[in-house]
Amino acid sequence: MSAEMLPRPVDCQLCTELSGQVGPDVWEKLRALAERVATAEPVGAALHAAVAGLATLLPVTRVSIVARLGQDALRVIASSDDEKAGDLLITLDRYPELLHVLAAGEPLLISQVQSSPLLESVRESLEASSVSSIAAVPFTLEGMPLILRTTSHDSALSDRELTLITAAAHLLTHVSRSRTKMGSDDVWSRLCLRMADVVLDISSEGRVLRSIGDPRTIFGERADQIVGAHVSDLIHFGDRDWAWGRIQTMLESDRPLPYESYVLTTSTQPRRRFTAYGAPVRSLIPHLRVALRALDDQEDQAQLERFIDLVPLPTFVFDDQGRVRRANTAAARLLARPLEEIVSLELSHLLHHPTGSTTVPGPGGLPLPVKAIESRVDDTAASPWLVSLLDLRPFAGAQEREDRMRSTLQRQIQELEQAHQHLEELDELKSHFLAASSHELKTPLTIVQSYLEILTSDLAEGLSEQQLAFIQIAHEGVLRLRRLVFDLVDLAALESGQIPLTIQRVEISSLVRRAVKEMQPLAGKAEVTLAAEVPDAVGAVRADPQRLLQVFQNLTDNALKYTQAGGSVTLEIVQDTDTVHVHVRDTGSGISEDKLPHIFDPFVRGERSPSGERAGSGLGLAICRRIMSALGGRLRVETLSGQGSVFSVSLPRWPDEDDGRPAGPAS
Repeated sequence: MSAEMLPRPVDCQLCTELSGQVGPDVWEKLRALAERVATAEPVGAALHAAVAGLATLLPVTRVSIVARLGQDALRVIASSDDEKAGDLLITLDRYPELLHVLAAGEPLLISQVQSSPLLESVRESLEASSVSSIAAVPFTLEGMPLILRTTSHDSALSDRELTLITAAAHLLTHVSRSRTKMGSDDVWSRLCLRMADVVLDISSEGRVLRSIGDPRTIFGERADQIVGAHVSDLIHFGDRDWAWGRIQTMLESDRPLPYESYVLTTSTQPRRRFTAYGAPVRSLIPHLRVALRALDDQEDQAQLERFIDLVPLPTFVFDDQGRVRRANTAAARLLARPLEEIVSLELSHLLHHPTGSTTVPGPGGLPLPVKAIESRVDDTAASPWLVSLLDLRPFAGAQEREDRMRSTLQRQIQELEQAHQHLEELDELKSHFLAASSHELKTPLTIVQSYLEILTSDLAEGLSEQQLAFIQIAHEGVLRLRRLVFDLVDLAALESGQIPLTIQRVEISSLVRRAVKEMQPLAGKAEVTLAAEVPDAVGAVRADPQRLLQVFQNLTDNALKYTQAGGSVTLEIVQDTDTVHVHVRDTGSGISEDKLPHIFDPFVRGERSPSGERAGSGLGLAICRRIMSALGGRLRVETLSGQGSVFSVSLPRWPDEDDGRPAGPAS
């Protein structure tokens, strides 16, 4: 950074006023100090260089920069005293002068500590420390309210020294803007806000410095209630030490991290799934910026449906108003009613309690004796309320058999939990096996493909037509197997959060046109019209161009497979203020209602294609959904069976006021 990046007094009205008050000689010394701070490396040492240099220009003992944390705590983030070099927590009741500055928002000068009524409660401790004079100036750095505080032991500070301190704080704000602009921190901040519900700035010691957005959407608490809290008290990953270690890893990283999904727990908010994006901000106040976005509950609802379908007992899910939200097929058999009629029934219309027993209306309205077993999906207050019914007719007059059934049921639940844990372990082993085996298969498949291509090109003259046909069939089989292997490798990397991403500014219109151009041969073979509808002046997005192109190609290929000859597939771009949407629209057969909740699950395929074949491995849509989550975007589907489908890709727009870097290529 050159010195010319700092403004001259003529460029800033306040600089003009302050330079006139402190004098040209002192002003040039302050500017020289600011220029050293502007070029200090590492960036984290810049504030310490600033306060150490300022201490040499003033008749003071110590210079500190203090940030507020919460309602009653402060944090010393830089000090000219090596023993108090930063990350020191103090309480406001010990520093009434700082509490006064925070409330008034104006500089404060106490030239004689012994005679100040404001310091009466702490006078003894100040005199014990030989502090005779105090000055404090509020200012804002990188959006964080700070205080520049000086103390003197031997001399009384004057109004001139207070003006000099104010000028130093003002020049620091210029240095901060210059360094932040170079680091594109402002662009990253706006992208965070567009991707997230809440953005947290976290200090190097793990405390929340600032909350951007409304934290109540995730934490259930206001910003002033979480500022100052340790992040491991807000975000629980199951183990506090592991959580803090993860945060430290993010702080030490030099680039934005890939997406990761965790379970978020706070003392006032029930368990909630969210996606976290983190990137270190290399500025005068080194910190981690984390964007938190609550996941839409489509996947959680699908998991709940699969869960209750596995329960052998008639089971109902109730909302807070006591109405049935979902029921399993066993419940429909017990009540002899279709599921559509059961949903939205009220609890009082479903369960009756005559003479202390519980009944439900069975076939013909006859009461059926049941035992209601109430539970929640997990141990949080907002968790869905489940009621399973045990039909008591086979146990009428046999209490001992009911007791045995209860014991059996408890044992089966225990076995189910153990089986569930075992299945999770097997699923993890499966993922490791797929990743390892797929990786090992890539090389031999490439070799086989190469030899087959040599046979069909260089040695074709010595082969009969039948031999060439056999080789061509083998070659097509190898290509299909290679595509499956590469899909398995991508899926394993995405599920482990280790997919390599090259995030940059991407012109999405060029990417859509390229996808349409490359898929035209397949469209022509299927006799389907493929087109792109791209408006003028489409905004750029934040993405990995190769991975985003993979999403467009997979969605287009999927649409072509399930669209009859004579139909059409269209890629349409629609944009609003903050988001760019790409709709992949087809006139195909659509997706049936029973498959729609699971369409993004691995190995799930739609109905047979118009050719009568079930093409593909069922991995394409699963990979697309996971790539979009990794990019901070969304992938949704709308369909009417027999009338086609629309897959919608949504990504945050790159801010118009970018940092001057060119957009990433579409290739």
